[in-house]
Amino acid sequence: MELSVRLWKSLPHSKGPLVSGPARGPVILDAKGNLVWMENDKFEQAMNLMFEWRATDRIRMSDVFSSPSRKDGHGKSKKDAFDFFHVNSVDKTDTGDYIISARYMHAIVCISSKTGDILWQLGGKNNNFEDVNGATDFAWQHHVTWQGNNTISLFDNHANNVFHSPSKHSKDKILNVSQGSVQMIPESGNVLVGFGNSPTFVEYSADGKVLCKAHFAPHLLYEIIEFGFVKSYRVFKKPWVGRPKTIPDVKVKGRKVYVSWNGATEVTGWRLETTRALEAKDHEFATTQALKRDGFETSFALYKNEKYVRIAALDARE
Repeated sequence: MELSVRLWKSLPHSKGPLVSGPARGPVILDAKGNLVWMENDKFEQAMNLMFEWRATDRIRMSDVFSSPSRKDGHGKSKKDAFDFFHVNSVDKTDTGDYIISARYMHAIVCISSKTGDILWQLGGKNNNFEDVNGATDFAWQHHVTWQGNNTISLFDNHANNVFHSPSKHSKDKILNVSQGSVQMIPESGNVLVGFGNSPTFVEYSADGKVLCKAHFAPHLLYEIIEFGFVKSYRVFKKPWVGRPKTIPDVKVKGRKVYVSWNGATEVTGWRLETTRALEAKDHEFATTQALKRDGFETSFALYKNEKYVRIAALDARE
């Protein structure tokens, strides 16, 4: 059976990655007795197959908020298979069980790693939790993540609300109909939110202040979000070191020298070295200025007696 992969996630202290996505499986009967082709969502812990779970083995069509349609498939053929469940993220709990985000159930489901049984469901038609503050009133959610200490995070796509009562949307008034992600950054307590179908990501401080906001498509595309011409399935912030194979770009204009080095993340400063000889050796260059890197491009003012120059990139150790 072919599997269209939506997720490939490496787990700490694990022998295999988590893989999930839809697989067009056998024909099954719907509630009316009609034959329906299904996109049989599944996830597995791969390498040497350690665990496999299929939605059609455990989930009834009456449990979901979706029905055969042009958008989700009519189920009349293998090519037009009905996407009834739509698993879009999987993670593991501290006890080794699995939590999955079932988009069309509007629910997070916990699966036993031993039996494959459903241990509990958060949200949706079969919610197992007493809701005291509206936390289970989410819909079309993405990117469920186990944060430890019985805590999960998810991205609520409630702007695509059809079935639930209205709830508060993004303070930035960015509405998103699909995809999206939330990353908790433990080192700082910040939260990075990717808006999926709307080409934006925002990093918030622990008290909700906007620290960084980026749009990576023209504003016009926000007005036609159903089309999703430019989008991101997930946005992550990770430590990254850039060591470009190119050399720094240096430009002399008038009595100034401009220098930049695209992608060189470890450069913290620049050193200007000068000489009066065209073919000077290294020891004949003298350091005349040193500046901290401040932004993409740094500029030095040249003195009249500085005839030939070269630039040295400095890291934090120099």
